Amino acid sequence: MSRKLTRSGAIRKLDALWALCIKARDKRCVMCGRTENLNAHHCVVHKGVGASKIRWLLDNGTTLCAGCHMGIHNHNNASFVRHYEVIRDAKVSLERQEEIIRLRNEYAGYSMDDLEAIYENLAKEYDRIKGNV
Repeated sequence: MSRKLTRSGAIRKLDALWALCIKARDKRCVMCGRTENLNAHHCVVHKGVGASKIRWLLDNGTTLCAGCHMGIHNHNNASFVRHYEVIRDAKVSLERQEEIIRLRNEYAGYSMDDLEAIYENLAKEYDRIKGNV
């Protein structure tokens, strides 16, 4: 990651790399199995636009197609959301979900060096997922 980036630019790059990691790991929508128009979805919403401690955790992400992603955010469809929760719960233990929820409200206050280290770790993980290591 370039030092010339602003903090917001670094966060955007991290968000993009996190999404690549999630989609490369899952390869398809965890709800319907589609492989097109995939989105990375935070299982536990990170707080605001800042760098919370859960924003780039790989176990706090899953892959959904655009249609299922919209369905998850449409809180009027309780049976669809419940189906997603069953899939999520099978993927990430309830204990880990509770830990992620506890971390959600902790603002990390990352320095640019911290953001760069997170980026390097995500890049290594992406290479591992893609089989480049």
